[in-house]
Amino acid sequence: PKHELYKPGKAYVPFDDPLCAAIGNPGSDDPKKKCDFTVQYVDGSTSGYLVRDIFTLRPDKGSSTLTFGCGNKIQSYTGKPLETAGILGLGKRVVSIPHQLRAVGETQNVIGHCLSGKSGGFLFIGNDPVPSSGVTWVPMLKKELVQYYASGPADLFFDTKATDIKIPHVLFDSGSTYTYFPSRIYGAILSLLRNDLIGKQLVQVPFEKDGTLPVCWRGREPFKSMSDVKSYFKTFTLRFTKDADLQLPPETYLVISEHGNACLGILNGTVDGVEYNLLGAISMLDKMLIYDNEMGQIGWTSGDCFPPISRTEPFSATL
Repeated sequence: PKHELYKPGKAYVPFDDPLCAAIGNPGSDDPKKKCDFTVQYVDGSTSGYLVRDIFTLRPDKGSSTLTFGCGNKIQSYTGKPLETAGILGLGKRVVSIPHQLRAVGETQNVIGHCLSGKSGGFLFIGNDPVPSSGVTWVPMLKKELVQYYASGPADLFFDTKATDIKIPHVLFDSGSTYTYFPSRIYGAILSLLRNDLIGKQLVQVPFEKDGTLPVCWRGREPFKSMSDVKSYFKTFTLRFTKDADLQLPPETYLVISEHGNACLGILNGTVDGVEYNLLGAISMLDKMLIYDNEMGQIGWTSGDCFPPISRTEPFSATL
């Protein structure tokens, strides 16, 4: 919690530690120099120092020593205050918490999350909550974007109909609130929506009239819930293979503003400085997303995001 901030004491990782090199820092002749870091996200950045401390993950298995980032400066680019108390590193590099837990034999290098559209959800490390069936799997990219959870290519469908939009890669990033595509793909998606809305009595609202997101639509009456919106908009589908579809219904790409307008949660990455085709948290709602680093694959399945009862895994958390 914010009012009980962690105090590293003497737990700082030195600059010449292998994990410091793993995050891209060069070596140093100063043995007292602390390993610092800065990480840029779509919505902000964090900086601080690597520290190493002891964690008790399961009372029956004793404690484990883990290295993690202790941020002393967190900045938001959205203009809104940050509500989080910290950021947990769950990436693919050796410094990530899942990789370290795998190295000490605590669990498999598998992580996942389920974000509820109603609020809340859960996060897990290890393969215990992963369903034995009903999961759609696609391989992680192995020659490009290997530091990210990414797959592809994918074809974009709209209302079950094929389009000419080809997406070379898709980066899965639950740390980004919204979904981003470069100008060409973003413009094509926006054209599909605008053409489909012709005659549906929705009017696009100028940004200065709403201010929530760049593109918003107003109905005859203010929208009160997503159920009011869904009848106007169609489902997008990302087709990775003939057996691997990721459906994006309206509730995974729209938000309702405080003015009662339906706003598009797909943004122009070229304008916002995002160079990848990035699937953000909005497009992951009401799905369990699984990042299996053991098998090199990403999976998803629909779910109500009610926290499972873990049998053996050391780390799960309710969001």
